[in-house]
Parts: sequence; structure tokens; C-alpha cells
Amino acid sequence: MNSKDVGNLGEHIAIVELLKYGIIVSRPLGDNARYDLILDIKNQLFTCQVKSTASSTDALAEFSLQSSQAHRGAGKQGYDVDIFCLVDVSKQFVFLYPNLENKSAIKIRYKETSNNQTKNVNMYHDFTVQKFLDTYARP
Repeated sequence: MNSKDVGNLGEHIAIVELLKYGIIVSRPLGDNARYDLILDIKNQLFTCQVKSTASSTDALAEFSLQSSQAHRGAGKQGYDVDIFCLVDVSKQFVFLYPNLENKSAIKIRYKETSNNQTKNVNMYHDFTVQKFLDTYARP
């Protein structure tokens, strides 16, 4: 699968998963917006960039949180969005990662580290859709 196919499939997987939680999902017309989706969660709007990977391992999935703007005369840039929706296409897992820091990439771990490190380790269960709803969405 090429990267465009992975991205398209990731967006569709994300939309289906978000709808299962009762989240209203909107898409901008065209592909020139700074975000892929708008999520309406309990009447609160979040801009969302979907990032997908098809090359995860049993232990982790890695996602780039930057955009190549070479076609616009710029290099790699971060996103000005509220949330990243991270999609592991091969496992069909969907994670919501708040854009609170200016990271260029994130690793979501499915298994504990071999040295039992926990600091700065992003475990999958901390970024589920339900965890996001419980933590960030207003009641």
C-alpha cells in the first residue's frame, strides 16, 4: 500500500471509530484546510489531524506529527490543531492524542518497555477514544 492509500484508509477507519462513540465528525470541503476533521464532542469543537501508519510492530506504532510543506516552498512543519487522531491501519487501532506539545513524532506502545521504563512512555491505553472523552470532553 502506498502512503496516500494508508492515509485515506486511516481517515476512514478513524471516522468509523469516532462515530461509534457518538462523536459528530465533519470534513472540510477540499484538501486545503489545516486539519482533516472537525470533531463535535458534547458541543465542543476540536480540529483534528489524522496521522496513519501501516508499519507498526507488536510492541509499538510510530507516527510523524509533521507535515511536508515542500509543495508550498517550506520544509517540515508542525500542525496547528487541537488533536491528532493516530490510526494504526494494520491493527485498526485509533488513538486520540491532544496536541499540547510541539512534538515531531510520537510512539504509542502496545507492550511495556524491556527495561520497565515508564517515564515519557506513551502506552496505548492512555490514548484511547474513551480515555480522551473521559479526560478532555466537558460533561
